This record gives sequence, structure tokens and C-alpha cells, in this order.
Amino acid sequence: METPKITKVELELDAVSGELRVMHDLLNIFANWFDETHKTDMIKRERTSELVSQIWNEAPMYSSMLTALFASLTGLEKEVDEVLNYQIAEQEVNA
Repeated sequence: METPKITKVELELDAVSGELRVMHDLLNIFANWFDETHKTDMIKRERTSELVSQIWNEAPMYSSMLTALFASLTGLEKEVDEVLNYQIAEQEVNA
């Protein structure tokens, strides 16, 4: 029985899928924090000076996380483009 060969494209797409799952989880973490601390809606939110201080202390951490997330998205887009270009070139050679 022959083991199927995993192509470079399949390997790259699997890595992309994993990175997207991590990005999704990070966005969920941010969304939950934002809902609890900043979102304005019908919920009355008591703001003690201690809570406001905590929110401001957490903000740079979440800002850094979002900056890293967008940098990862840019890198991921480049990786996907490289894989697609490789696959297109390979198809043209085999045509």
C-alpha cells in the first residue's frame, strides 16, 4: 500500500489553517475583554477608579496583541500568495 505524498501546497495550507485558528482565538479574547470593559449598551456599568485603572493597564497589552495579529495577517497573506503562485507555476509547467 502506497502512502500518499503530501504536497508543499497541502502542507502550507495546513499551516495557514492553524495560524488562522490562533488568530480567531486571539480576536475572541479581545472581543470578550472589549465587551466587559468598553462596549456601550443598555447594561449599567459601574466604574470605580480601581476598575478604570485596571482597564487602562490592560489596554496596551490588547493593543500589542492586535498589532501582532495584523502583522501576522499580512505575513499570512504573503505566504498564501507564494503558495498560489507556486501552484500556478507548477500547473503551467505540467500543462
